[in-house]
Amino acid sequence: MSDTSKSSENHDPRSPRGHTRATVEPQKDAQLSAKLKRTEEKFGIETGVRFKEDGQYIVSVSFYPEPKFYIQKMNADHTLQEPEVLAQEEYEQTWALQL
Repeated sequence: MSDTSKSSENHDPRSPRGHTRATVEPQKDAQLSAKLKRTEEKFGIETGVRFKEDGQYIVSVSFYPEPKFYIQKMNADHTLQEPEVLAQEEYEQTWALQL
């Protein structure tokens, strides 16, 4: 099975491949929240909604067997396309909304 494949039968097409701040914070798991924060800081990649010239994306991270970031384009119906491994160079082409 390839690294980016996931069974569509068992996967909600609106859920990201890995963890994001928005999926971790509601769990109230201090260890998982700290792990996510450390991983984001170590790699310089923030999870969550990001934008590129061609649309809206979700960046997530999977911790097992080692940290790996994924990016998924969001469709108009808020479903997510198949995840792709996110390279630092691609992340640098994204931006977040500044509030």
